[in-house]
Formats: sequence, C-alpha cells, structure tokens
Amino acid sequence: MSAETLPARMTVKQVAAEFGKHPDTVRKACESGELFATQRIKGGRWSIRPDSVDHWLDGTPDPAREAHQRFAATV
Repeated sequence: MSAETLPARMTVKQVAAEFGKHPDTVRKACESGELFATQRIKGGRWSIRPDSVDHWLDGTPDPAREAHQRFAATV
C-alpha cells in the first residue's frame, strides 16, 4: 500500500502487515507508549495513525502524541 491508500486509523494486524513487523512487537510498543496509539476502552482494540508508525520507526517525536499531552494537561 502506498501512503495515499493507507486508512486514517490502522489496527495492530494492519500495521504489522504493512510495515513488516510482528503483531506482538506492534502491540507491545502500543502498550509501553513507545508507539502512540489509542483505545476506546481499556483492553480494547488499538487504533494507530500511519503517521505515528512512521515516527515510531524513525525514532522521531510524534506531533499527535504531543498534542494529546497538551490537551490532557488542560482538562
């Protein structure tokens, strides 16, 4: 899939298949916070932005995580 055809949000399985990682690696990165992802309910399905995966793989700061942290600090 090219960047233009990626969905806005991806599951652990989709990220693993698209980016050549094992699903357990992706899931553990989500759980540890290394990869920025969200869950609607604790223990639910991870929702991951393709841009966040790019930042995780590159080792660069994720603007989505920073925006989320700024928002959380105001609530």
